[in-house]
Amino acid sequence: MEFRKFISCTLFNKGRDYCKLLESLEKNNLDFKKIDAKAKDRTIWNRLSELTLLAEKFIVYNRISSYKFLFNSFLLQEYNDRNLNSHFINTFSDAERYINNKPQDKVKLNKLSDLNTHCLKHLSMINDRKGYNKYFFELNRTFIPLFLLELLEKLILTWELKLLKPSFNDSSLEDVFEKIDFEKILSILKSRIPEYYHLVAFNYFIYKSLEEPYNNDHYMQAKKMFIVLQNKVSKEYLHSMYVNMINSLINMRNKNHLNVHEDLFFIIKSKLKLGITDELRSKDFFENHFRDYVFIACSLNKINWAQNFIKKYSELLPVQLKDQILGICRGLIYFKKGNFTLCSQTMEKLNSGNPFIYIDKAKLIIISSYELNEIEKCHSVLKSLNEFLRRPRIVQDQLIYYAKKFSKGVSLLLRLKESPVKKNLLNLEYFLSKENFESVKWISEKMKQLRIV
Repeated sequence: MEFRKFISCTLFNKGRDYCKLLESLEKNNLDFKKIDAKAKDRTIWNRLSELTLLAEKFIVYNRISSYKFLFNSFLLQEYNDRNLNSHFINTFSDAERYINNKPQDKVKLNKLSDLNTHCLKHLSMINDRKGYNKYFFELNRTFIPLFLLELLEKLILTWELKLLKPSFNDSSLEDVFEKIDFEKILSILKSRIPEYYHLVAFNYFIYKSLEEPYNNDHYMQAKKMFIVLQNKVSKEYLHSMYVNMINSLINMRNKNHLNVHEDLFFIIKSKLKLGITDELRSKDFFENHFRDYVFIACSLNKINWAQNFIKKYSELLPVQLKDQILGICRGLIYFKKGNFTLCSQTMEKLNSGNPFIYIDKAKLIIISSYELNEIEKCHSVLKSLNEFLRRPRIVQDQLIYYAKKFSKGVSLLLRLKESPVKKNLLNLEYFLSKENFESVKWISEKMKQLRIV
């Protein structure tokens, strides 16, 4: 309806009736050949091209009109170019008040930087040296934390990309970071620009926790910064902070298997309570944490919570991932409830070329079959899993690494079950003593249940 009004305006349509063309497109299901039997193809093509240009102008116009700061930013630029000084001052003051009332996060820093840049250009044009000096140093107060945040956010993104694509080996950004005394920079920031200290420090400690997951101090420092910031930033920025904390904890769990599940579960519940669910809609499996939330809840035996979570949030999952993710989540819940037959049956019906899903599926079938004493089936699925792991794949190194550890551990367990002698027990005990992967506890429990001859 808004677009119809837009193309009805003579200021934009140059006297043409584009509404009629639009109606014809709707009526004929976008088949341009049926729009007008009397018109030439070239004519119809021209009209459609013009309509496309109007659509582009419309969406840009809508964005500028609905986004007050963007509107003021363009307006300030025009006032500068037209030497309309009094109009510039009034609009600048209005924009400055608008920004200062916004939450204290990176979005605000970006807007302040943009606004001050417009102001410097204006002051230079009117030759106001005193005013220029004032706003130049004011701009530095926004430039420093903004620059540091940009650097840290790109480092975090670089870490994520390298995790997904192990072959990616450009370390330029990390090499630059290593040459910077960031602890000293944080100290300067805390004393001179304290309003942005916690924001920069949070991102710094998050990055350090991702790089050094064995050092729990980095995450604990990030958590302290988060507590200070959670009521000061926008909901959009709070979402990115939650995701970073969840990624950090999951990385710590995957790399050193610290007992971080309670922390993870608390953060997940807090985030969902605030209605922050964007990542559950992601079509990227790595970014979509739906499966992780269910696995974390189940690890704490919060089965009812996991079931309610699936019921409440499964509709957010994109179609491409929905069946795969829900299949794995339900299979795990069946296993946790002790319904090994239903777990195995659910997994066998699940089809997916996703390496994460395949490995989860294979592991659940193997441990369910073991619980059902279907040892031949364990061997069969384990063989398929090993063949899968031998083939080169562009996935996380740690996914393959820990899947191989699981495979080795189960192989030793099966050998002990089939031949419960001291030698096989010692081999398995030695293996478990030096390894720390997700299924160690289950394998250890099954080992203790076996009577040694």
